[in-house]
Amino acid sequence: MTEHGEVLAGRFKLVAPLGEGGMGTVWRAEHVELGTEVAVKLMSKGVADSDSALSRFKREAKAAATLASSHVVQIFDYGVHEGSPYIAMELLEGESLADRLELRRTIAPELLARVLTHVGRAINKAHKAGILHRDLKPD
Repeated sequence: MTEHGEVLAGRFKLVAPLGEGGMGTVWRAEHVELGTEVAVKLMSKGVADSDSALSRFKREAKAAATLASSHVVQIFDYGVHEGSPYIAMELLEGESLADRLELRRTIAPELLARVLTHVGRAINKAHKAGILHRDLKPD
């Protein structure tokens, strides 16, 4: 079980959980040498036992690392810690679309247009690189 304060691969100290999904958890973390904050997506050990899930996770890391865009999160590192693969990436600050919708129940048309334009640019960048994103969510 992953816990607060644990250091992954000698590089990333887990600070606080940010979210959890079917494949694992996402943590706010600190690079121990650089002192910078990152997000770390950590695959659950049970899921990591599946060869297909492991392959998909690694492909996701490699594919995302090839995309350079202000509309796509930057990937910094990929590795395996005690049998659990992880991806270290840019930590985005702010409110998710899901949080905004839950709090306000609506979104101004101008803001919605801007959000969808940015999402569209990210998807377009991925598609041009031959990547098909299968998991778009407002989080």
